Amino acid sequence: MGKHGVEPVIAIMLLIALSVVSSVAIRVVSEDLTSCLKTSVNLASMDNAFIDSNQDTVVLHVRNVGNYELVITHIYLESANGKFYVHEPSSSIKIQVGEVKEISFATPFDIVAGEKYLVSLTGGESGFKLSWSIVAKPTIQSKWIEYKANPLFSESSLKSGVEPYYPCVIYDEEHFGEDEGVAIGSSSAKYLVTPYYKMWFDGHDGVYFAYSSDGLTWHIVGKVSGLNPGVDHRHPVVIYDGNGFGSPNGPKYKIYYWTNPSRSIDAIRYAESYNGLNWTSDQTIQQDPNRPLVDGVWPGWWYQLYGAGCVLYNASGTNDGSATPNDYGDDKPMTYKYVMYYDLGDGNMNNAYEWIGLAYSTDGKYWIRYGDNPVLVPDGNVDTWDGKYNFHASVIIVKSKYYMWYSGANGVSYGDATYAHGIGFAYSSDGINWIKSSKPVFHIFDNKEWRLKRSYTPCVIYDASRFNAHGDNYAFKMWFTGKSSAYGYAIGLAYSQNPTS
Repeated sequence: MGKHGVEPVIAIMLLIALSVVSSVAIRVVSEDLTSCLKTSVNLASMDNAFIDSNQDTVVLHVRNVGNYELVITHIYLESANGKFYVHEPSSSIKIQVGEVKEISFATPFDIVAGEKYLVSLTGGESGFKLSWSIVAKPTIQSKWIEYKANPLFSESSLKSGVEPYYPCVIYDEEHFGEDEGVAIGSSSAKYLVTPYYKMWFDGHDGVYFAYSSDGLTWHIVGKVSGLNPGVDHRHPVVIYDGNGFGSPNGPKYKIYYWTNPSRSIDAIRYAESYNGLNWTSDQTIQQDPNRPLVDGVWPGWWYQLYGAGCVLYNASGTNDGSATPNDYGDDKPMTYKYVMYYDLGDGNMNNAYEWIGLAYSTDGKYWIRYGDNPVLVPDGNVDTWDGKYNFHASVIIVKSKYYMWYSGANGVSYGDATYAHGIGFAYSSDGINWIKSSKPVFHIFDNKEWRLKRSYTPCVIYDASRFNAHGDNYAFKMWFTGKSSAYGYAIGLAYSQNPTS
């Protein structure tokens, strides 16, 4: 078949597409059109096929793309170890020309991830039989509930000229040591509520600061101060440590922001703060000359820098690289105090436009690139929803497992951009090698009015105590960007109790 590079040997063609809707999905390994008892003129395709591992249910979506009615009387399922089941519908399944019909049935035996299965369809006056091999493959789908009243705030609700996007949110159960009625930094404003949540977002004309008691209702203070006035202040990524990052009297906030697309490291700048509003020590981050984050070499993975997507702080990190200073091969990024997932692209690699790299640091200022390849790369296929763009990752660690949400697109002019179609999900055991879910968590095709043009730039945070009843009672929360004609740029919220199962 054309899609899989197998030539048809009879007038029946079977196309299998991966569809992830549960914790185990089937993936086509090979297709074996084993027999045609008579000269059938039916032509069928399998749009989707998957297995629900919890219910041990096989689900097939069969499309009749031939010229005659397709009649299916039996479905056979056989495992590699000899388990066999015949599903006989109560009545023949008839699929009209051009129609897609779902066929589903429960199996009497457990479906095992990684095992190969033979599935066959038979029936019709011609007595046709279609058979193909599939393998059950474990996967994880990210499940979220979108806040019904989205967006939380938007370009249309703010003062003229402020276009909110790229949110970065931090929660602190100790409310950052600040209370309602306390002055906000060096400004004359005071907190109107206890600030359990703080947000920094790009307003297209600078970085803005906001706070909230529940993550839903936000009080926008205004632009932050102290960042380098000679450059753009875009796409902020802020980290917080109440212990001053190891220095009790040191600053509790660190910001990484993007200045513009650049083939040099000065595209990412860094600053420090005691309150999140007023910043000092603004400077360009530094990179190891032997393992640079960006090198300007084209074609190449490290050609151009688009800023930080996510920075993780590991207070218990003890690795300073001093044991083997000239050997990068034995470096373990997650043992360092700082880890950055950052955006690169336009280097004419893998038929894609943007991808995600990994770097690590002992002090948050001097960075070393990990490895010779990015850690998340589009497959280059325009038929894949994120086949051209993977960028702006948000990574969290739960019980030693890594979970990533990222922006993705296939490069087609949907909405008003080729790169802002949806939010994807991936998981990893080490933070380096990632497995993607095949479908987006959110996409502009979801038909949500506030994000019909763009759905991207996730910021996900996790709290095992469900944020102590400060807002909706969920352990995972995501703030992300949407855009539409009705709202302009906007920031919305989604939440989940267990988005990784």
